[in-house]
Amino acid sequence: MWGFLIFCLFMNLILTFNADGATEFNKMSKALKMTGTRPSIESVAELPEDEVRDELTAIASFDGSLYDSYEVSSELTSGYIRKVSGSPMAVSILESKYDKVQERVDHLADIEADKDVYAGSYTSICYKELFTSFLPALTAESSILAMLLTVYLFSYETNTNTYYLIACTRKGRKIDTCKLITALTSSLLFYVILSTFSLLIYFGHWNYEGIWDSNISSMYNIISDAIVRKPFITVTDLTVRQYIIATLALGTVLITVAVLFSSVIGLLVKKTYAAGLLTLIIPTFGVFLSTIFSNTGLWGAYLLTSMLPINIWTSQHAWFTEGGLFAPCMWYEVKGLVSALIIFTILTICTLRFTHRRDIA
Repeated sequence: MWGFLIFCLFMNLILTFNADGATEFNKMSKALKMTGTRPSIESVAELPEDEVRDELTAIASFDGSLYDSYEVSSELTSGYIRKVSGSPMAVSILESKYDKVQERVDHLADIEADKDVYAGSYTSICYKELFTSFLPALTAESSILAMLLTVYLFSYETNTNTYYLIACTRKGRKIDTCKLITALTSSLLFYVILSTFSLLIYFGHWNYEGIWDSNISSMYNIISDAIVRKPFITVTDLTVRQYIIATLALGTVLITVAVLFSSVIGLLVKKTYAAGLLTLIIPTFGVFLSTIFSNTGLWGAYLLTSMLPINIWTSQHAWFTEGGLFAPCMWYEVKGLVSALIIFTILTICTLRFTHRRDIA
């Protein structure tokens, strides 16, 4: 486990230093620390003459607005509805969701979220590197580590040929409850260790000091999916700092779900390699199933399977946003993972009770 943790840190080191654009981004961040997230002509004039000052001068002089004139029905809803038009269920789901998204756009216009610079022309670079590559990799590494640790704990007696010594008494079988607690606490501890060291390395290379408090729904945070190019419309007001914290916090829920899922497999399948393969194959089947539904035009089923934990992870770059075709509803990632947490908690409790029965050997 410690070897895998070190390997993950090494991979995160590569992800951090293998990306281009950090030097230019750091210059912009340093300038924004001096001017604020909504620079004025006066504050920009105090900067040394360079390309960053020229860009911020143009930004400070710009009087337009993104969200004031943004119509969700024409910009987003129509594109997605055309894509899923063959499925009345999907059309109904998306229409209901985007009625609420328009309310969010109106709110973002009221607070002038688009006036925050975020990172100007370097926004797409830093967003891609952190939220599309680095943080999803961090969550995946921690989840895999959690599943491997859990499966190893539950198959330990089988590997050492001491299972029947433990299983012959009801009290002995209750060691599984201790294993579950150990797996959960250890997995979350590994997540904290991996996140702390990885993010220290990342933010040592990418300097965010000038953009922490910038609204992440900035005019310059434009993302694209397979259908439309759109603003970063969040389900609640979030700064860059808050968005990172929210992503890491929801990651703990995903890792907890991974531990509970692996616990059910580990309790039922006592062989390490068989249980390990199942913990990888079953989530992969969820992605495969979702792909089949999209390729065959079963968009209603596709939207529902997007709530599976593995599919929520694949759309991590769109967490806390309207989500596009990744999301059947607002807050889909929270609702999906909380539902999975409840379901796997019940399954784990039922499996533990089953294995604690006196007549189970």
